[in-house]
Amino acid sequence: MIIKSSTALCNDYSMISDLANEKAEQREETLKLRAKLEAAETARLSRALAYTLVESRKQLEAIYQRDWPCAQWELEAIAQLYINLVGPNSARNI
Repeated sequence: MIIKSSTALCNDYSMISDLANEKAEQREETLKLRAKLEAAETARLSRALAYTLVESRKQLEAIYQRDWPCAQWELEAIAQLYINLVGPNSARNI
């Protein structure tokens, strides 16, 4: 905690504002990380499928090497792969 006099606060408002913004950004990142960890733990406890980084990369390469007639299917496949990546093993990779 930084303690400053009221005069210093008035004169150095931009510094105080920058410190507050920095702390708010750090808090936001912490909350995002906590949400990712909670999602990964929930998936792990529900015994959801998990993929290693190598398996995930192979799946992505397979998706991009195919010539699908419908872009919607490709987007759904990528979305499903992303959902699987947020599974149990994701907490170990953070």
